[in-house]
Amino acid sequence: MRRAYKCLAVVCFSLMGLSMSAFAQPSNTQCPTVQVDCPTDCHKSGEPFTVTASVTGADPKKNLSYNWSVSRGVIKDGQGTPSITITEESGCEIVTATVEVTGLDSECPNTASCTTITHCCFGVSRPFDKFGDLAFADEKKRLDYFAEQLEKETDSQAHIIVYGKRGAPRAGEAQARADRAKEYLVNKRGISAERITTVDGGVRERLKIELWIGPQGARPPQPEEQEQ
Repeated sequence: MRRAYKCLAVVCFSLMGLSMSAFAQPSNTQCPTVQVDCPTDCHKSGEPFTVTASVTGADPKKNLSYNWSVSRGVIKDGQGTPSITITEESGCEIVTATVEVTGLDSECPNTASCTTITHCCFGVSRPFDKFGDLAFADEKKRLDYFAEQLEKETDSQAHIIVYGKRGAPRAGEAQARADRAKEYLVNKRGISAERITTVDGGVRERLKIELWIGPQGARPPQPEEQEQ
């Protein structure tokens, strides 16, 4: 009888061992990979850009859905699909897009994110020259140097800021001088008009002209704060 109990105990422990061994075995589920790709090229603030999710290794029979969220900006199109279009109105902002994919096995990771930056990559314009109320013959020499640099930097943008003289007898003096400089660069030096912007910087004690140059899409230079 005692022998029978011993045999029964051995059988029970063996079964328990097999059961625990089976329970400890890892799941054979192969989890797919969720990835999100943000644009790496430059895009201006206010310009829509696309973010795309990809799921590699998922069962094609599964019905997947994509729930998107963004840290900044607005999702204009594509919610629920693998690709969305985002618009971020302010400049130089970090935007993180996150997707949650539903329809995968519950034990599998189902979220991914990516980050992009709007506008900052466009660089900053730099000052090239500044001068006062020169005779036009002397001003043209300064504009010639400016044109030569613009010809070297074929993808650059030119900015002309003019501050008019306080108490000038003619209204709109600053804009008129800026327009004259632009006309010279276009008609005499062959610079495309689309590459040149002019700014009326307001009035100062003396007339002053600033020439700026920068990459296409760069933040345009801002006029100095008006003197008190």
